[in-house]
Amino acid sequence: MKAMKILKKSHCCFCSTLHDLHVLHGEYYSLVTLLYLAYFTYNHTPALVLRKYLFKMISIRPSAFLFLLLLPAISSSEQISEQCFADHSITSPPDSYQVIARYPHDPLAFTQGMVIYNDSLFESTGLLHKSEVRKINITEGELLLKTDITDIYFGEGLTLLNQQLVQMSLKSGKVFFFDPETLILIKRMTFGQDVWGSTTVNNQMLISNGTSNLMLINPQNLSINKTIKITLNNKALSGLNELEYAEGYVYANVWPTPCIVKIDLVNGKVLSWFNLSKLYPDKSQLPLSAVLNGIAYHQQTKHFFVTGKFWPFLYEIKLQPNEH
Repeated sequence: MKAMKILKKSHCCFCSTLHDLHVLHGEYYSLVTLLYLAYFTYNHTPALVLRKYLFKMISIRPSAFLFLLLLPAISSSEQISEQCFADHSITSPPDSYQVIARYPHDPLAFTQGMVIYNDSLFESTGLLHKSEVRKINITEGELLLKTDITDIYFGEGLTLLNQQLVQMSLKSGKVFFFDPETLILIKRMTFGQDVWGSTTVNNQMLISNGTSNLMLINPQNLSINKTIKITLNNKALSGLNELEYAEGYVYANVWPTPCIVKIDLVNGKVLSWFNLSKLYPDKSQLPLSAVLNGIAYHQQTKHFFVTGKFWPFLYEIKLQPNEH
């Protein structure tokens, strides 16, 4: 009966609904729940939220795969991913990229965010009971140091701000600040909203929440300074996830596609896009949640480092914009 009560919540509370369904353990498998979830279509923001939570539930509880039986939009996600932006009438081809090197990466890491500092890779991982901040040797994939957040928090985006690592979290709104040398927790604050990805822009945090909005946040009190609507071909682009600021532009993973977009924050327009589907490991050997996620920029080499959730490899790539 708890599941039935939850289903009466409005669409604006959809994130909370899915979280509650998750907390109810086995009750979210009821047929009524499945039919309710199947109502949503790919182009609706609730469906994007659903897929993010669903993939996380599958990672935590494999039997949640039963949800897919009544969600054809998700079960056909490979086709959607290959098209990247099927509903935005894209006519220009994706920009090119060159793979510089491939390095080992922990295949058990549910990658949520990455940043490079002092030639080390710092990675935020998610999932309840498994959320950590890690310091990694880039070329060897060796774990040098790690710290976890308490079991009740789900790690999300990671950025470097004022010489501190800042890890965001899902649902709880908690923000954790760590010393990058020791990974000792310095402080925690409460933002009070859902966060997916984060990066630093001119001493402000820029965050995503899976919608088409990016928000500039005051790091002193976590107040929202500005909200920027991101558009592609004059249409809002939802699913913005992991973020990286480089050379005056923002690069974003678009969940759950294999694509990265380059964004002009001045007007919110997508300037170009990159399809990294050829970097995917053997999909038959990966869980459904193993999507592209994780972007880090190396200031000295001007190269990007990318990976995905549960990917066994980290790729160093050079983006090569086409002549438009």
